[in-house]
Amino acid sequence: MSVKKAMFISGGALLSAIFTLCFAVSITPFMALLCSLLIGLCGQLKNIPQQTIIQTSISKEKLPTVYTSLNVIVTGVFGLSSFMMGMLSEWYGIRVVFFPFS
Repeated sequence: MSVKKAMFISGGALLSAIFTLCFAVSITPFMALLCSLLIGLCGQLKNIPQQTIIQTSISKEKLPTVYTSLNVIVTGVFGLSSFMMGMLSEWYGIRVVFFPFS
């Protein structure tokens, strides 16, 4: 993996986390929308190099299996975490989901 790809992956993840926190404390709908847009852009900065690494390191014959497995894992983790965060926000309020120590 090149240094440039690693920087984009790390930077995109860090910026996504920062904008997620900004989304959590936003008080206007416009600010929440802007943060949501920036989260998506930074997520793409992270995802494009990750996909490139996967596509260049796996043989063409194994790519469908790898992508299917990754999607099953991602979808399962997303579903479980969405359920857990939904339950936490229902029980304790939405701020606790973003700031658990407040």
